[in-house]
Amino acid sequence: ESSVAGAKKYLSSWKDKMKPAYVMMSLPSTFAYPGHGHDLDMSDASILDQIILPFAMENNLPVAIKLGTQRAVNPSLLAAGDGLGVADMSSLRNLVSANPSVKFLATVLSMENQHELAVLAKNFRNLHIYGCWWFCNNPSLIKQITDMRLELLGLNFTAQHSDA
Repeated sequence: ESSVAGAKKYLSSWKDKMKPAYVMMSLPSTFAYPGHGHDLDMSDASILDQIILPFAMENNLPVAIKLGTQRAVNPSLLAAGDGLGVADMSSLRNLVSANPSVKFLATVLSMENQHELAVLAKNFRNLHIYGCWWFCNNPSLIKQITDMRLELLGLNFTAQHSDA
């Protein structure tokens, strides 16, 4: 059984058990979409194209994207040593543009990406912004981000969310 078929089977088995409302993928700040050629190493773009997007479409599930992580910026802190990076938002734009029948939920980790994310959500009906994630989840940043989103999007976003 190929790794792609195995991953699809794995997702299907958990879908039946969990009855999810969406499928989520956390992506690094270096995420690129589309990927570069045929990715034998199963890049994030390949995983989306070959596994996540077909699964979401078959099961009528939105795809939630968390964009902007940089893992192990301080390895001595183990899992607590993660950081953030400024993402190339054209990759998210390319993803939602190439998949107009898929509903995407998105949040970004870098303040530098917040405005462009809101403009993308204004331009793509299949993109919905949610929450203030991780390093953006503190009162002063939540206020700034929420005010900007209200001005650009009205009430067409989810102000806060829970990973619970």
